[in-house]
Amino acid sequence: KMAPVFHNPDPSWYAGDTANMSIGQGDVQCTPLQMAGVVAAIANGGTVYAPRVVADARDSITQKLLYKA
Repeated sequence: KMAPVFHNPDPSWYAGDTANMSIGQGDVQCTPLQMAGVVAAIANGGTVYAPRVVADARDSITQKLLYKA
């Protein structure tokens, strides 16, 4: 099955188009988080990791608190 093709009937770029594209509206059918996942998968050699929300970050050896949300 082929992906749908989106055609812009008016090829001129409007000021609001940039805002719409940045949040996944208009001709772009993905969110910024999805695009970040694509780039991360490319950088990780094809491995896709699920995004996570953490309360804090600690040093793996000393357990010293590095970041608190």
